[in-house]
Amino acid sequence: MNMRKIYLVSAAMLMTAAVSFGQNFNPTVEVTNTYQGNASEVHKPLLGMNVPDSLLRFDLDFDYEVFEKPYQGAYSFKPYMLNMRPAKDAWRGRQLYLKAGAGYTLHPQFEFVYSPEQSGPFQMSVYASHKSYFGNYHEIKPELQDGLYRMKKSGGKFGGYDALTSAGFDGRYNWDRTILSFGIGYYGLAAKDSVMSRSYNAFDFNARVRSNNDSESYFLYDIGLRGRVANDGLDYKSFSFPDGVTVDKQNENWVLLDGLVGPVVNNSRSILVGFEAESASYSRFYDGNIGRVALIPSYRFKSGRWNLNLGVKLEFMFRNDADTLSFGKMGGGKGQIVYPDAHISFAAGGNVALYADATGGSRLNTYSSQISENHHLNPSFLVAPVYELITPLVDNTVEKVNARIGVRGSAASSFQFDVNGGVGLYGNALMESGLFTAGGDLVPALAYSDYNLIYANALVGLRTGRVKIDADFRYRGVSFPDNDALNLGFTLPKYSGGVRASYDISSRLYAGINVEAASWRDGKCASVASEDILDVRVPGYVDLGVNCGYKFNRKWTLWLESGNLLCQTIQRTPFYAEKGPWVTAGISLNLEEYKYGSIGGMWK
Repeated sequence: MNMRKIYLVSAAMLMTAAVSFGQNFNPTVEVTNTYQGNASEVHKPLLGMNVPDSLLRFDLDFDYEVFEKPYQGAYSFKPYMLNMRPAKDAWRGRQLYLKAGAGYTLHPQFEFVYSPEQSGPFQMSVYASHKSYFGNYHEIKPELQDGLYRMKKSGGKFGGYDALTSAGFDGRYNWDRTILSFGIGYYGLAAKDSVMSRSYNAFDFNARVRSNNDSESYFLYDIGLRGRVANDGLDYKSFSFPDGVTVDKQNENWVLLDGLVGPVVNNSRSILVGFEAESASYSRFYDGNIGRVALIPSYRFKSGRWNLNLGVKLEFMFRNDADTLSFGKMGGGKGQIVYPDAHISFAAGGNVALYADATGGSRLNTYSSQISENHHLNPSFLVAPVYELITPLVDNTVEKVNARIGVRGSAASSFQFDVNGGVGLYGNALMESGLFTAGGDLVPALAYSDYNLIYANALVGLRTGRVKIDADFRYRGVSFPDNDALNLGFTLPKYSGGVRASYDISSRLYAGINVEAASWRDGKCASVASEDILDVRVPGYVDLGVNCGYKFNRKWTLWLESGNLLCQTIQRTPFYAEKGPWVTAGISLNLEEYKYGSIGGMWK
């Protein structure tokens, strides 16, 4: 099929959609955040729940991932135990945690964790989690002011929902020199807006075996396997696709094998080789597969105050997909095969450390990761820098290099900080974008673009007596290396951050406040009607919330949480915003029975 036909059919799809959008489409649903677990919940403070070490190792070290992703979701839905790395004698008791609540607007939530007492080397836990929104959404329309289209609420609304449910089982078996951990789980997502409804169901599995050796010299191994089998059911009620194209279901099979092996020569030296093999395959309305294989040899050395990890990443990509009407072919991010992988730290004294990193590599923009970031992702609206082509739905992003320096440390047991900054060069990055229809509406879309990033982060945590405070600040300076190219998509907010604070009024009563804020986002969006590229701005926001709770006893707590008390139109993801403030109240149950050992984490 030639380029002209592809373009004409794409325009027909958009004009058909425009009729529906003009009648009933209000692309304004707040969305959420990644399958890879990169985002943090907006209204969830860094203050951790007291959970057994067999469930979660909580360390407030602010070692956040530097690889920035274009999607900045509103919140993540994470069960409390996904990463089990306990000490040998960590926990041999029992834990039951239950939290449930609802309110106005309707934001029901439910969290459950149960770890029964085990007498032998086997430990296990089960979990379930649900969080959702049911209600109205703001209608967002582009408003032209001084040559800039500003995305503002129009006064209209529509009904919809966004619900995420997860449940699963985690197990762990300890031998003298080996630890085996494994788990299975369910991940379900249901969402509805004025264009479509989604029913996404996934089965997750994981297993890991690692050495547990205290000897001065031994052979280290840490090998894991993770995977997901998923199906996304889509229902487009407002329009049909031309030429018999059906966009109703999408299947994905994703798997990742990773590991680290090699000799530990002594307490100060080791020669290790890391490896990664990742693959994602697709069928139904989109067919294809994409994957990568990486080998990461490294030399690790400790001497005095210095800690060095000097390595290199050798990575190869493979991709294959059909040349279909609906999607462009993969291949925009070919990668560069060789990437740096070096980490250096220096203990400056006084619980302060200086560090520097230089890393790189590819990231698969899998369908699951996109859905996790944007629960209302619409795979039918895609646009590419080359006008006649439709962008790929799935492709890889290349982190050519990411170099940063920073300082982190603590003061006594009450204050921790991490300040860092650096630069990143990215190729073929998946970007949130928009597409002007023939009717003048601006609909959500996806695009791939190259960009350079200058960033800085500052994070602090304070615990003193009755006061607990966490704060973070982020700067993101985005530039496009090729000014002549059609660099579509919205940049990251230049400034963003938040403060979460709580105060124990008494032994039973506490109150807190949380503020999340971000500056505006500028971007360029294509227009089908004018065949032009238009400047668009998504406004910034300040999200203010308060919370409080009353502890009846050691087990039961009555709690209340709220958000968006300033009644702002919060578009954490462009075009999507829940209506009005919300207040949720509920009750939690926390049963702990200690047999021996300790609960992990710095803050208890």
